[in-house]
Order: sequence, then C-alpha cells, then structure tokens
Amino acid sequence: MNCKIKNIKIKNYKSIDSVSINPHDSLSVFIGKNGSGKTVFLTAVMLLKKLYDNRLYPTYIHNLKKLEEEQKNISTLKVTFIVDDCELIYTAKFYKNEESERHLINEFETIDEFWQVKKKRISKRKLKVPLALFLDMTKEERHSVVRLRGFRLNVSEANKQDLTYMKKYTKYFETVAKYIRGMKYYSAIKFANSSSCDSYLELSGKKNNRLRSYHRNKANSRFLFDLYNAYSEDKELYNVYKNIVCDKRLELIDKIDFKVHEMPSYDIKVRSGGKVVKSKEARKIICPFFFKGSYKLSPSHLSEGTFKTLALLFYIISDKGSALLIEEPEVCVHHGLLDNIIDVIKSYSSNKQIFVSTHSECVLDNVDPENIFVVHWQTNTKIKSLKLFLGQKGISSLKTYLTSSGNLGEYIRHKEILDE
Repeated sequence: MNCKIKNIKIKNYKSIDSVSINPHDSLSVFIGKNGSGKTVFLTAVMLLKKLYDNRLYPTYIHNLKKLEEEQKNISTLKVTFIVDDCELIYTAKFYKNEESERHLINEFETIDEFWQVKKKRISKRKLKVPLALFLDMTKEERHSVVRLRGFRLNVSEANKQDLTYMKKYTKYFETVAKYIRGMKYYSAIKFANSSSCDSYLELSGKKNNRLRSYHRNKANSRFLFDLYNAYSEDKELYNVYKNIVCDKRLELIDKIDFKVHEMPSYDIKVRSGGKVVKSKEARKIICPFFFKGSYKLSPSHLSEGTFKTLALLFYIISDKGSALLIEEPEVCVHHGLLDNIIDVIKSYSSNKQIFVSTHSECVLDNVDPENIFVVHWQTNTKIKSLKLFLGQKGISSLKTYLTSSGNLGEYIRHKEILDE
C-alpha cells in the first residue's frame, strides 16, 4: 500500500497563524526569503515524528475547551494521509509552554490527539487515539492495534471502542505509521564543519557493527559509518552512489576507498563475588579516503560543500523511508553542482515524498511550476502554491516567459515575487 500526505493544516504555531497546503505527491519546493518561515513549516511537519516517538500515552488536559474559550495559545496540526482509496485525518492540539517561550510537545499534559477515517460509503468517526500507539506497527512481527508491547495505557471504555473500530483499518494505519516512522529531516547545518571529522572510525562488537560513540561530530561520523556499511555489505547501493558522486560532470571526487585495520581488544567485566572475566572482542579501525586528481584526502580535508553534498546525496539515494525534508541544499554549494543535486532529488522523488526549502531562485531552474510553493511574510508566515500565488494571469504570463525568454528562477527573480 502507498501512503502520501494529501494536505497539511497548521494553526497558531510560532510565526504561522494559519496555513493549509496540498503538497505534491513527489517533490514540493518551498521558496522564500530568510526569515519568511520555511524552517518553521518544516519543523511543524516533523512534529509528526516527535508525536509518534512519544512512548507514554499523554494525559490530555481536561480544561482544553476552557483554554480555547479564553483564547490561550493553542496550536493545531492537522494532516490528511491518503492510503489507496482511504483518507486518514490526524489532528493534534498543544499549547505554548509559557515558561520557555517555545512550542513544546509534553506527552504528560499538552497534547490532544484524534483521528478520522474517510472512505467511500463509510461515515466519518472521531477516534481519540494517540499517534504513539502505532509505535510497534512497523516491526517485523505484526501486533494487534489493541495489544502493543512496552506501552503504558489506561484506556477508557470510549478508547476501547475506538481501538476496536480501528482494527478494521489496521493495514491502513500500519502504512501511515511506516510513513511517519521513516520521515527524515536534513537541516542546512546537518553535515557542517567537515574539518571536525575524525580521520578514522572505530568499530566494535562481534560483527563490527557498532560505532564507538566518542567521535567528535556524530552526524558526520554516522555518514562515514553508513557509507562504509554500504561499501562492505550492499554493493548494489554503493555502486549506484559511487557512479553518481564520481561522475566527472559533478567535479566532486574521483574515487572513494577504505583502509581496514583489524586490532584485538579485551573487555573486562567484574561479576558477582568479585570474579573477573576477560573476553576477547574484535575491533576494526576504518580509515576512509577520498581521491581528487593526485590528492588523497581524509574526510576532514574535504571542503564544507563537498562533504555536505556527499552526505546528502548518500541519504537521498539510500534512505528507504517515504518522506524526506531537506533544508536549503544550496548552502556551501556552487550553482553548477546545485543543478545536479536537484536532478538527483527529482529522480528519487518518484518513490518518496520530498520537501525542500530554499531561498535560492537557482534551485527552481530544474523544477516544474506545479512543484513550487511560495513562502512569504505578511504580518505572519503565508504559504501558497505558485499557481495560487500568481493567479490565472500570472501563470499565463509565466508560461509565455518560459517558452520564449528564460527559466523559472529568472522569472521569480525578475518579477521580484519573493519581495511581494
């Protein structure tokens, strides 16, 4: 079964007063100036993942209606998922934590969640069931919707009725749970500061599948670890990646290599009674190298843009999830390389939903107008599809311009659309 986000509604969240958009099935590009609210929108979407990861059933605030009547700062996230012929509508309400001046999710007192199932010949029904309830649905072994491991839940009779009703649609909710579980967010600074990379990785464990945790930059080390795993265990994936990043048109690198050094290690444990047990444990030192011309470079010697691009492309290609959120891929990247990155993103958006934020018109040169959403500031953050933003006359003018004069990025820049 295939799952996509059909609609996203956000109310009263940080700089967003009220936003409702229908993202594209494959690629949605959000363009706006700095401070317009692009990152706020992406973080609001990623609240789905945070809510999903909450293992404890929230104690709903009993005075929610009273707070609403008093016009307290209640935020709302409403997401419509479409799974084949069925729509599953999820709504979460939470209030602003006045102590920290930030919107937080507190699983003990700040959440109100419910679902609605919309299908032909089936009446809508409001189901008061938390998103975290689907935590174990994506495990290899299937679990009943009502019976989940490691989940503390005091269910009222009404909740039991809701859960029983949901059993009829287990396969749909499992598909949505899998979609949310696989959501990944790559910020503009996710793989920053390549100079902080270690020159080697230390692996331990019986199968050398555990990365030592003392490396200086965890995100960068994790990328090198995942890349090495692909190199050693998934040749098909690694070859696809290598063919892309070593392509001369990208001018990134010419070759990747790993030097592996096996070293013995001993683990000492003290058991009850003072008995000392000494066990031998395999340990590997992995030294990654990147070749450019006659130069052999360690990860810390790569430029910021090169390292970020290598990491971002790897996860675009290797990620098996259904949704990727990418913030400003143009950071530290020259325009020629950016065109190639967008081409890769487009090619992999055919089997997953990708959300990209940017403030660069150059990103739009390889994107179709129907994939673009304009984020602008008008006393608060507003988001509209390019079609709605320009109107019928504007779209007609854009089509004429594209067929006779230039590209989409130039049109956005010349018409000063982002300044409106």
